[in-house]
Amino acid sequence: PENLEQIKKIEEEILNHIHLTRYCYLLDSSYDAFETRDPDEWERILIETNGQAAVTAACERIESSVNHMDNLYFDTSGNESGLGYYLLPNDQVPQEYAFSQSWLDHVVSYWSQFGQQRAYDLSEFPAAVQTVGSEVVVRNLFWGVTSSEFATGSTSAIGLTSTFALGLPINGYESSSQDSTDQYADVGTWLWEEFDSFLKDAGFEGVDVYFNDNEAEMSGAEEGYLALQSFSLFPVSIVLVLTYVIVMQSSFFIGCTGLMQVLLSFIPTLILYRYVFGQEYLGVLNLIAFYIILGIGIDDIFVFSDRFKLEGADEKRFDQRMQKTFNKAGKAMFTTSCTTFISFISNYTSVFPAVSTFGLFSALLVLMNFIAVTIFFPAVYAVYHSLIRKKWWDHPGRLFCCNKSPIPDDGDDHVKVEGEDGKEYHEKETKEEEASSEAESFLVRFFRDTWAPIIIKGRFFVILIFVGIFVAAMFLSSQIAPDEEAPSTLPDDNVYEKYTEVMINYFARSGNPRAIDVRWVSGINPDIPIDRAGTDDTISDDWGVANYMDCTFYNPTTAAAQIWSLQTCQDLFYGNWTELHGGDESFLPDGDNGPKARMMVTENTPMEDFYYYSKVICPAQSFRDWLLTDTGCLSLLDNGLQCFNETSQRPNCTTWGDNTSSCEPYPVPSDKYSDMFSAFMQDNTTNPTSRLTNYDTFKTQVFMDDEFEVDTDKAILDDFSCRTIDEGVLLAMSAVATTDQDFAQNYEDGISLYDKWDAWSAQMRSVGPREMAATAQVSNGAWAFYFLNETLLSETFLGIMLSLILCFVVLTIVGGNIILAAFSVFTILLIVIDIIAFTVVVGWDLGVIEAVNYVVVIGMSIDYSVHMSEAFNEGHGKTRADKVKSMLEEMGVSVLSGALSTLLATFPMFFAPNTFFVKFASFMFCTIALSCIYALTFFPAVLATIGPLGNTGMIWVRISNLRKHWVHEFTKKHVKSKMFREREEAETM
Repeated sequence: PENLEQIKKIEEEILNHIHLTRYCYLLDSSYDAFETRDPDEWERILIETNGQAAVTAACERIESSVNHMDNLYFDTSGNESGLGYYLLPNDQVPQEYAFSQSWLDHVVSYWSQFGQQRAYDLSEFPAAVQTVGSEVVVRNLFWGVTSSEFATGSTSAIGLTSTFALGLPINGYESSSQDSTDQYADVGTWLWEEFDSFLKDAGFEGVDVYFNDNEAEMSGAEEGYLALQSFSLFPVSIVLVLTYVIVMQSSFFIGCTGLMQVLLSFIPTLILYRYVFGQEYLGVLNLIAFYIILGIGIDDIFVFSDRFKLEGADEKRFDQRMQKTFNKAGKAMFTTSCTTFISFISNYTSVFPAVSTFGLFSALLVLMNFIAVTIFFPAVYAVYHSLIRKKWWDHPGRLFCCNKSPIPDDGDDHVKVEGEDGKEYHEKETKEEEASSEAESFLVRFFRDTWAPIIIKGRFFVILIFVGIFVAAMFLSSQIAPDEEAPSTLPDDNVYEKYTEVMINYFARSGNPRAIDVRWVSGINPDIPIDRAGTDDTISDDWGVANYMDCTFYNPTTAAAQIWSLQTCQDLFYGNWTELHGGDESFLPDGDNGPKARMMVTENTPMEDFYYYSKVICPAQSFRDWLLTDTGCLSLLDNGLQCFNETSQRPNCTTWGDNTSSCEPYPVPSDKYSDMFSAFMQDNTTNPTSRLTNYDTFKTQVFMDDEFEVDTDKAILDDFSCRTIDEGVLLAMSAVATTDQDFAQNYEDGISLYDKWDAWSAQMRSVGPREMAATAQVSNGAWAFYFLNETLLSETFLGIMLSLILCFVVLTIVGGNIILAAFSVFTILLIVIDIIAFTVVVGWDLGVIEAVNYVVVIGMSIDYSVHMSEAFNEGHGKTRADKVKSMLEEMGVSVLSGALSTLLATFPMFFAPNTFFVKFASFMFCTIALSCIYALTFFPAVLATIGPLGNTGMIWVRISNLRKHWVHEFTKKHVKSKMFREREEAETM
C-alpha cells in the first residue's frame, strides 16, 4: 500500500501539470470531463477545436495499477459490472482509492484468477450492449500494468507501469497527420524539459523509476543535452593545451597566437562546409573533430618551433633561419597534413551520412590548419623575434616571479661561448630560456645518448617483441563483429538506456519494444518504393517521396483484392492458405519460409485467434470483423449505407464466394468499398480490448491524403479514382506483424530472416490479383540496420586499405623514398590492427564510432612515423646506427611533445556524459600512445636493421638518372654534332 501511495503521488504530479492538456489524449467532449484528482491544483485550459467553439477539455485517465484498484474495476458487492471506464460515462469514475492491505489483497487475488482475458456478459447493461454488444472479451486489466510474475494463481509482481495517453494534434496543428514528426518531437522535448528531472528523482525506498515515450523522443532530447554537455568540456581542453604550449615554448605570445591560429581555422572550414559543399548537418562526430584538430594543430606548431630552434645552431640571420625552417618543417607538415587529409576524406566516401559529413568536415579542418600554419605562424615568429622576444612579461618564469629586469640584447640571437670541449656554443639569453633549454637538452641527450643505443643494440629483440604483439593482435582483431545494438550515445547507467531492457526483462507481456515489426504494405511500388531525388541524407526525416501506384496495380476495392488481402494477413501467422503457396511446402507452418522460420510464431506460441489478433494488426481483418458487429451495421446505416450483415442468412452460400453467394458481408461490393471503409475508420466506438477507436488503431497504417495531386507531366495520367473518397485518396495500406525476434542480433542472421520474409512476400504477390501487385514487405528499420552493418563491415576495411594505399603514394612522392614510405605504412598497419584488437579486449563491437576511428587512426598515427622517416632520410652519418641516432636526437622530442599535446586535448573527453566522446577519447589515447611507442621503438629498430642508406629507395634520384640516360641515348642517336662526338670520345678515354 505504501508503494501505491508513492506511485499515486508521482501520477498526480504529472496529471496536475498546468500545461498537460496541450499534449495529452483528450476525453470525448460528449462526456462531462473530470478535471483532475485534485481540482484545486488544476487550471482549466480552453482548447480550440476545428470548427467548434472553445470547450473545456481534460486528459484521459491513465492506465496504471492505481486506477485498477478502484470500484470501477472491482465491485465488492459481487456484481461483476466492472467493465472499465471506457464503457461508462466519465462522471461515474471514482476519485478516491482505498490502499489498505486487506483491500489490496482482495483486488489482486480477484484478478489473479484470470488469464490474459476474460469474458463479460453485458446483457443486463443496455447502454453497454448498444456500444459493444451483449458479450465482450477484455484483457485482464492487471496483466497490462504488472510485470510478468503476475499470472494466473500468482499475486506477486516486481514492477508496475503507468501509461499516460498523449495524443495529436497538439496546439498549432490542424490534424494528427500534419508534420507528425515535428509534433512528436515537440511533445517529446516538452516531456523531457518538464518531467525528466522530476522522474529521475522520483525513486523511493529501493524502488527505481524508469520512463520514456513510445517514440523515444525524450531519449533523443537527453542525447542532445548530453552531447552539448560533453562539448562544453572543449574549453578545458583549450586551457590544458594552451598551458602546455606556453610552458614548452616559454612564451605567452607563441602559445596564445598558436592556439588562436588553430581555432581560427574553424571559420573558413565552416564557410566551405556550408556554402561550397552545401552541408548543414553538424552532429556528435563533427563536434569530436574540434578535439582532433586541436591536437593536430598544436603538433604542427611544435614541429615548426622545434625545427626553428634546431636551425638556430647554424644560422644567425633570422631570414635564413626562417627559410631553412620553412623548407624542412613545411615539407614535414605538408606530408602529415596530406596523409591525415586522406584518412579523413576516405570517410567522406561512406554511405552513412554522419560518417560522410564527419570525414568532409575534418578533412577541411586539416586543410585550413595547414594553410594557417604555413602562412600565419611564420608571421607570428617574425613578430615574436623582432618585437616580443625581449619582453619580460612574455616569459612565464619572469612574469610569475615579477622579474622585470631588462633582458640583454647583443644584437644577435645568441652569444657565442666556448665549451669544455673547446667548441663554440650559443648561450641562452634568459634564465627562463636556459631552464627550458636544459629540460629540452636533457630529453635530446636522452634520446641521443641513452635511448638510441638501447634501440640499436636490442633491435632484434625489439622487433621480436612487436612480432609477438602482432600475432596476438591479429588473433584478437579477427574476432571483431558488427554491433548488434543500434548506436546509442547514452551511458549504460542512464535511465533511458535502461528503459528498454527493463521492459523486455520484466514486462514481456506488454511486448518487446525491440521486436521486429514487419509491414505488409500495399499501394507503393515494390521495386522503387521511394524517390530519393533531391533529399538530404543528413536530415533523418527527409525520406523522399513515396512512389504510389495507381489503380492498375493497387485497387483494394475488388472482391479478389479484398479476399487476397485478408488471406495474406492470416497466412503470415497461420501459414494455412495453401492455395497461396503454389504447392511450395516451404511456406507451411514448419517450412523453411513458414511462420516459425520467419519468427512469426514459435513452438510455444499457440496458433489461436487470440495470439493472431495480438500479433497481427491487419486493417482488412478488422474491417471484416467490424462488418459482423451490430456496431458496424449501425454505423453504416448512420452513414446512409446498406448493412450487408443479413447475407449470412442466405441458403447455400459459400465462405469465399462472389458477392451474391457469400455467407458474410465480406467482400463488400466494389462500388461501396471506399465509403464503407471510410465509415469503418470514422466509427468512434472504442475497442474494449485495446481501448482505441478504429482511427487510433490504424492511423499509422492507412495512408490518406486530401491534397494528393496526380503527376500531370506523365504521358498517361495515373488513375486513382478507384480509391478516391470524400476525405481524399487512399494512397496505401499496411498490416503490421510483430515477430518473436529481437531487433538486436547478428547481421547475418538478420539478413537470413529478411530473405525468408522476402521469399514469402514474393510468393504472395505471384498468386495475387494484378490489382494488388504493388505490395511488398518492409520492417521497422530492422532490415536496413542489418544491411547497414554488412555495409559498415566491408566499408570499414575498404576504407582502411584505401587510406593506406593513398598514404603510401603520398609518402613516396613527397618523401621521395619508397622504402621508407613502405616502412611507415607497414608500421601504421600494425597500429590499426592493435587498435582493432583493443576494441575486442574492452568488449566493444564494430559500430559507427569504431568504424570512423579505424580510418582516423591512420591519419593520427602516421604523423610520427613520417617525422621520423624524414629525419632518418636527412640524418647525418653514413651508417644506419648513426642515422637512427641523429633521427632520435632531432625528432624524439617533437614526437613526444606532439603526442602529449594531443593527449591533453582529448583527456577531458573521458569525463563526458556522452559515450561517443568517451569512446573517442579511449581510441585517441590508445592510438597516440601506440603511435608514439611504435615511432620511438619499433620504427627505429627496423631502420637500424634494414633502413635504406645513400640513394637506396630514392625514386626521384632513380627517375633523374633514368631521365639523364634517356636524354643521353636520344642525343647520341639523333644529334650528330661534332661537339657531342668529341665529348663522348673524351668520356670513353
